[in-house]
Amino acid sequence: WIRAPVHQEYDLAVTTLFLHHFEAPALELVLHKLATNCRAFVACEPRRNSFAWIGSQLLGLLGANAITREDGVTSVAAGFNAGELSALWPRFAGAQAWHLQEYLAWPFTHCFVAQHDTHSTPQ
Repeated sequence: WIRAPVHQEYDLAVTTLFLHHFEAPALELVLHKLATNCRAFVACEPRRNSFAWIGSQLLGLLGANAITREDGVTSVAAGFNAGELSALWPRFAGAQAWHLQEYLAWPFTHCFVAQHDTHSTPQ
């Protein structure tokens, strides 16, 4: 007995320190699934900039072990900046609008917010 998958829509999906582990094709698939299954999405990821890179180099001063120090540097290198996640967010023909925001949450975090515009009408 096999059931057909049920489409469920969620009000909000949240992720932290997750998206930077994906390369572009897989990340685009993840974002597509999010856009089709939720009304709002929030992500907090490593910020890829020189300040975050310097911070990642100084993790040892906090007592971080070798694995955490290496992961910090790798995560910043794989992180996001400017409108990179907005550029990958899917655009659906005739779909309602999304409000997208990307911003720095000081000192090292890149935030992405996608909110479905429930007041717009399909084009």
